[in-house]
Amino acid sequence: MTPRTTAPKGTRKGKGKGDAAPAEPKRAKAKRAPAQPMRKTRGGEPAARLVVKRSRPGMGLGLFATDYFKKGEMIIEYTGKIIPTRKADTLGTKYLFEIDEDWTIDGSPKSNIARYVNHGCNPATNVEAEVDGRHIFYYAARAIEPGEELLVDYGEEYFDEFIKPHGCKCPAHDRA
Repeated sequence: MTPRTTAPKGTRKGKGKGDAAPAEPKRAKAKRAPAQPMRKTRGGEPAARLVVKRSRPGMGLGLFATDYFKKGEMIIEYTGKIIPTRKADTLGTKYLFEIDEDWTIDGSPKSNIARYVNHGCNPATNVEAEVDGRHIFYYAARAIEPGEELLVDYGEEYFDEFIKPHGCKCPAHDRA
């Protein structure tokens, strides 16, 4: 989640003064697989392509694929209330995703299942985030198989503040 996660680059998860992530230049749009409309259940949730369940020890809950995703396919949108970044810095939640220096998405409502995308160090990451106006979308960085946990690089700032003190638990740090 930079969850100023570097939930993905240019994002923010975290709180506190000095967390402002530098604005990154917009990158050229990568050629993506055509966005397929998400099948929805009656409650409006994505139908059976994603599930929230217990992740690895020390990581809490995670978001897992229950279907195949092609490289470049849009997986899910990170949703929540758009609030001023100054206000976000005062909140006690880690589910903040910085859109730019002025605006942040408070993704703390449990209806935002994208908040369960955990941090992964390269090469374990399989998801990338893209800011499009005031929307944040997660895309498959490579082909994703059913059963795989979705992992995104939260970025250096979030990693140093929230993950490094306890040790990273992502698959990239598994001992052989």
